[in-house]
Amino acid sequence: MFLLSFVLDLSFWIQFVHDSDLTIDESILLQYGARLADRFSTIEELLTADENEFINLGIISQLDRACLIRHARLSCAKEHVVLAKQFTASKPVLENCHGNLSRRKTKSNLSSALISRISCLNHPSYAEFTNGNDTCLSEQSIE
Repeated sequence: MFLLSFVLDLSFWIQFVHDSDLTIDESILLQYGARLADRFSTIEELLTADENEFINLGIISQLDRACLIRHARLSCAKEHVVLAKQFTASKPVLENCHGNLSRRKTKSNLSSALISRISCLNHPSYAEFTNGNDTCLSEQSIE
């Protein structure tokens, strides 16, 4: 499971580095992707890193660091826009659902005797609870 998670993280970060428009060759792209996958689990976490952390990861080119950070900010901004659009689209549905729930009656109009009888009739062993006159034994004992 850990290996699968690492491979998924690695492919994510390699794609992230690729989409950052760096002017680097394939081997450097793979190295950057692997180093980012080893260190960061999310783009938001990458945005908290300082210059020294990138340098310690071997990303020493200031232009490369700037491109990675710019792409991370753009990715986060796009994600927030998508989430805002999804929320805006789902808001009427949520309001409708909430409105329906608040309009529901909290108490049934059925009498407690009828509810008790329905509960008794729905029981799988109905014959055990009847005394020949279709009355629950619990009702008889109450009366």
